[in-house]
Amino acid sequence: MGDAWYRSLVTARGMSSVVVVVFLAYVFLSGYLSALNDLTYKVPSYPLAIRGVTTYGDSRITQTRFARGEEITFEVSLARVRAPNQVSGNDPRVILLIVQLRGGGDSVYMAYNETNLLGSEQVVSVRYVFAGDAKPGRYDVDVLVWSDWLPGGKILVEESWRGVVYVD
Repeated sequence: MGDAWYRSLVTARGMSSVVVVVFLAYVFLSGYLSALNDLTYKVPSYPLAIRGVTTYGDSRITQTRFARGEEITFEVSLARVRAPNQVSGNDPRVILLIVQLRGGGDSVYMAYNETNLLGSEQVVSVRYVFAGDAKPGRYDVDVLVWSDWLPGGKILVEESWRGVVYVD
């Protein structure tokens, strides 16, 4: 009895049936385990997140309107969203916080702060002074967090922060 079963497996038709069953079981189980892993172990793909940005001028009062020649401070609140040991080789110790301002025609202005990343949450400031002859109006602001300048730098936050300031 056991011998007949073995002989049927050895035949081409019997062997192809076994291969198909094993393949379907593999596809089903790998899809199931992958979905289960996504539900139970969701690791953020970027190590940091921007929690908020506050803009203020010389008076240290939160504002979005500034005079030409006034210093603008961008205070950026950062948080680690992934523990350093979850992905090896991508644990930033030093970050590059970049503020880009676009407006006044096609002008692009940039300020940055390269700083040590100290703990799970940190506030980093970047200052910029609009020139006395800067064009008044709306300036779009992007706050970016990178590991270093290009070409070797990597983006460290999933979403940059976008906002607006006005220059009178």
